[in-house]
Amino acid sequence: MKRALGSKIAMYTALSVGALAFLFPFFYMIVGSLQTNVDPTPAGAFPNPSNLTLDNYAAINGRIDLLQGLANSGIFTGGVILGTVVFGVLAGYALAILRWRGRGATFALALLVQVVPFQLLMIPLYVMIARDYGLADSYLGMILPFFINSTAVVIFRQYFLQLPKELFDAARIDGSNEFRLLWSVALPLVRPALLTVVLLTFIGPWNEFLWPFLITKDAEMQPLAVSLANFISNIAASTANPFGAMMAGAVVLAGPAVVLFLVFQRYFTSNDLGSGVKGLTMTTETHVPYRLTRMGVVMTPAAGDPNEVEGVLNPGSGRGPDGELYLLPRLVADGNVSRVGLARVVVEDGVPTRVEREGVVLEPDRGWELGVGNAGVEDPRVTWIETLGLHVMTYVAYGPLGPRTAIAVSSDLREWRRLGPALFRYQDDLDMDLNLFHNKDTVFFPEPVTAPDGRQALAVLHRPMWDLGETKPGQGVRVPAGVEDERQSIWISYIPLADVRDDLAALTLWEQHRFVAGPEFPFEALKIGGGPPPRRIPEGWLVLHHGVTGVLESAFAQQQKVNYAAGALILDADDPSTVVARTPEPLLAPETDDERSGIVPNVVFPTAIEEVDGRLFVFYGMADSKIGVALLERTD
Repeated sequence: MKRALGSKIAMYTALSVGALAFLFPFFYMIVGSLQTNVDPTPAGAFPNPSNLTLDNYAAINGRIDLLQGLANSGIFTGGVILGTVVFGVLAGYALAILRWRGRGATFALALLVQVVPFQLLMIPLYVMIARDYGLADSYLGMILPFFINSTAVVIFRQYFLQLPKELFDAARIDGSNEFRLLWSVALPLVRPALLTVVLLTFIGPWNEFLWPFLITKDAEMQPLAVSLANFISNIAASTANPFGAMMAGAVVLAGPAVVLFLVFQRYFTSNDLGSGVKGLTMTTETHVPYRLTRMGVVMTPAAGDPNEVEGVLNPGSGRGPDGELYLLPRLVADGNVSRVGLARVVVEDGVPTRVEREGVVLEPDRGWELGVGNAGVEDPRVTWIETLGLHVMTYVAYGPLGPRTAIAVSSDLREWRRLGPALFRYQDDLDMDLNLFHNKDTVFFPEPVTAPDGRQALAVLHRPMWDLGETKPGQGVRVPAGVEDERQSIWISYIPLADVRDDLAALTLWEQHRFVAGPEFPFEALKIGGGPPPRRIPEGWLVLHHGVTGVLESAFAQQQKVNYAAGALILDADDPSTVVARTPEPLLAPETDDERSGIVPNVVFPTAIEEVDGRLFVFYGMADSKIGVALLERTD
């Protein structure tokens, strides 16, 4: 503990020193712009208040029009960004998604262009734009050479390549043309790439001097960088305080860039920006030594059974007192009314192949599980917690206000005792009551862990849904303090073990809430959620999860424009709120007809892991219609 504390102190000390070293030039620039008399000594960084004035800003503004210069820089930069984004998206989409002769050669040329220095092209560009086109002293003349950026084309192409092909195939089957595909399917998924391109593009034209200097002779057309350079070269010496005036101009020029950084700071430090391009540096280790291999379909809807007319899917699992393996599938009746069933798994040659149904074990028969026009007990996740000697089920009660997590316990998988809806203890540092939000994909860890307060606790993963507009229209998306990404992510909460031993109902009162993982890679660009109960492995805790791409309709609708794929996280053994590694690509994505066609097409949704004859098998929902099984194996 002392060693860790010492390391943290040393790290923060080094970071603080580095931050001060980088910030000092900006501080000195601002101080210099406010000094009445120049003081080039170190003491000048800490001037006497009586030596401070705003006259330097008035002096430089009297010689060059700062506002006009800023406006020119803004128009120049905005035009370049507009062209870069529009043509980058179109070209990147064509190079990644469309199939046409010469596509590879065109991409090679785009890469080749990047090695040609702009200075080499400047003279022919000047002749063409100024003399042939007559665009000297015009915004268009400044913008045209930078209107298409090959780096942006590469960024968008690489990001588009990561999007599931099935999304585009499904949209084409629905009759969408390529422009509709680009606008409605692809663009919502490239927001990180859009932001990456805007941020990377902005600083270039904003600080560009040489080309605007060549193409503009009219002072009223020149961007601020050019006006400031002219001032330094020709006029500054005639001012009362040249140094102060130059620093004032530098402050005005740097101001918008600093503001942009402050506004978008979270994107510079978050993984969303890095995920815009495959190959940019990621902060998370991406080696997860596991793979999934399809083994077949184990359960399909029973013909003539009204409880299963809309599908069987997303099962929990467990071993009964008889030692047999059982699934607890979600059974969906007409009108999307769900129940939880029980089915014994039949194993042949060491592989689960089918099930034998044994009835319904949980019905939506409590008032809080029933709404007007809706009802359901959905998506059970079942964890055997040895410490309690009980199976603990989390499920979604689809009641009057929408989906809400609930808990039930059983000793035999057949008789379940409801403990009620989950409640979140208020946590002031979050500045938000988590009880306001719908919550899904909840699952308990199978053994106690150490909570943030140091006590032994049971831990549970969950996925808060931040859009309060789904409950009360007009409220919109609200997130806790410190949460930068509004997309649905995996969180963890804890229940002190001593409290549960005193009163089993304490399983419903969760506390010490922490963010675990959000969308980071292209296959999970829309949201992620937890899957089966975490499983202890040598590296920590293995958590299979689903990542979602596409376009969400209402949160409660049966989605038609999404793609669910299975990925994996490894959480730290001692601190399961910390991600040790995660898969950059799915372990299992919708590929078979059973996974691509159903009530909700293009879905692989893992919800249970069980050991059979020494091997691990994952049970998963297939297109919200059937249940499949896959073999989980280590790759090392």
